[in-house]
Amino acid sequence: MKILEVVFDGQFAGAQVWIYNFLKWLKKVDLEGIFKHLDVELVVAKNGDFLRKVLDEGLVRKVYNLNFPYEVGLKDVISFFKMLKVIEISSPDVIHVHTSKMAALVRLAVFFRTFFEKGLWSGGENYPKVVYHVHGFYFKRPGISKIYELIEKILIKCTDAFICVNEDDWKWLNDLGVKKAYLVKNFGMFNYENINEGIRLNKFTDRNIDILWASRLAEPKDVDTLIALCEEFRDFNVVVAGSGDKRYEEQLRRIDNLGWVKYLGYVERERLFSLYAKSKVHLLLSRAEAHPLSVLEAASFGTPTVGWKVKGMGDVEYMGLSVDYGDLEHLYRLLRKVLKNPVEWNVFSKRAIKLVGEERQENFLSVIKIFEKVV
Repeated sequence: MKILEVVFDGQFAGAQVWIYNFLKWLKKVDLEGIFKHLDVELVVAKNGDFLRKVLDEGLVRKVYNLNFPYEVGLKDVISFFKMLKVIEISSPDVIHVHTSKMAALVRLAVFFRTFFEKGLWSGGENYPKVVYHVHGFYFKRPGISKIYELIEKILIKCTDAFICVNEDDWKWLNDLGVKKAYLVKNFGMFNYENINEGIRLNKFTDRNIDILWASRLAEPKDVDTLIALCEEFRDFNVVVAGSGDKRYEEQLRRIDNLGWVKYLGYVERERLFSLYAKSKVHLLLSRAEAHPLSVLEAASFGTPTVGWKVKGMGDVEYMGLSVDYGDLEHLYRLLRKVLKNPVEWNVFSKRAIKLVGEERQENFLSVIKIFEKVV
């Protein structure tokens, strides 16, 4: 079986971490002789540290770097034909696609090729099956036009299976009558080997970062509240790791010059892990999430997450550290309570480690079985 993994960005984020761990697992079982019939290629639209690690470790046989624009526009006509050409060259059995833009391009390309060559809506035996790995439907983010939801309802007909990481997306598909929607929570999104490291570092006094923010600087992440918090928490050591909107980057650089906030910009994953280990609290203020990777990664180092009580943040609620969206007074009060009381912090830290230990430990074999079903 030939698999074509497709993702937009070449930088590490939730989807890229999933693919990276999946590819490492496939390489391991291939060396053990379990899946010698598997062949994997990768499509990305941008360069980045994820792509470099995949290439350095030889995790795929071939990479197609298509250099697509970030924004949706007329240039995507060229993107569409590039994708069409890749599918023709690769000729995979399964296209496993992540992220909304790439999912749209892939499904349209497969439909176009199938329809004009066969006159059919869905592919025949000689056409690739499309499995869309939904890391949160894009149209469910606050402020996004409902037109994306309409587009997705149309493209469902071009999709052979969905893999969802949260119940909200899975239920939405089921309500539409989609039969091949699989719910696989938190699946493969982080490295369980961190758990022992988290237990070893599980000491309040060993952690010299009070509050760590490790996320993209974008409006849906509620960066405005982060900046307000940085101004408020002058008696604590706050570290911000992330890049994105230039307006937010400039504001954080200005605050950085004042002394108590350290703005690091984009941070490579290896360094990010050391930041989790040195932090007392991880802060995530997203207005909506699919299933946030950073919560699980921080928890694996014994670092609890404080955040808003919104969709996709069930693990934060599990730790008992979520507050109603927009309630700044409660947010500040909860942070100070945890940061000033080592005994209280220790309770939440142990709960974070327990969360990771109890995470559903499905193996990647489940995804291969889904591929085999659709093929």
